[in-house]
Amino acid sequence: MIIFDNISNYQICVDLDNTLIFTDDANNQAYLYAINEFLPNIQFDYNGRITESIILNNLNQFPKYILSSIIELKQKCFSNFINLTYINYHLLEKLNVMKTSSVLYLTSCGKKSRVERVLIHHGLHDLFNDIICNEKKFEIIVNKTQDINKILVFDDDKIQLDMAHVAGIKKENLFLVHKENIYGFEKIYD
Repeated sequence: MIIFDNISNYQICVDLDNTLIFTDDANNQAYLYAINEFLPNIQFDYNGRITESIILNNLNQFPKYILSSIIELKQKCFSNFINLTYINYHLLEKLNVMKTSSVLYLTSCGKKSRVERVLIHHGLHDLFNDIICNEKKFEIIVNKTQDINKILVFDDDKIQLDMAHVAGIKKENLFLVHKENIYGFEKIYD
């Protein structure tokens, strides 16, 4: 198991969705509700996390204004399903230890308003020094730090971890978070 107790002066990047907080159920229920409001006669089946691009690709036979309305309603009604989200306590425990001597960034591709709602709901908004919601989040962190070797990234998406590596973060500092893993995360590259 990886020991994080002696980490100091690091920049810690933590993704929100399915990394720090498991959000798939709330996200998918909000999308399904929105789809049903605008397209009540269709059965939308999808395995995995429903995203804006999934909606645009899988329902492309419908007018764009309908798809935009579905996406907009999902964003508005997400809070109605926020109780379906839950914390990755194993990772949170490690972050609380690291916070005393390092800088914590919540790094997400999600909409900042939704990210902040989820953090506030779970009482975690003050955990982070900064919240960065941007596709270029890793480049932003790399440009903020003086020692690129002291950046750690926790994410549930290997593609995002690959992007972190492309931005210059060392492979050994990238951790893949698993919902099913008893320890909560593992090094992605050994």
